[in-house]
Amino acid sequence: MAIEFYFTPELHLKDGRIIRDLDDATSFAREQEARPGVDQRDEVLHRMEHAKAEKRPTPQHIAL
Repeated sequence: MAIEFYFTPELHLKDGRIIRDLDDATSFAREQEARPGVDQRDEVLHRMEHAKAEKRPTPQHIAL
């Protein structure tokens, strides 16, 4: 069971987008991936996806 996690307050980006939840954050992080391979962004994406599956996401799961 995936749980809902919302950023409070919402994160307003310079380009006008708003990050409201983990799906928005995951989408934004994927857009920032400049090259294939494992790097720090991949680790962040993994933690965010793992947090969606956890019963209680913690700041360690979504260390941005």
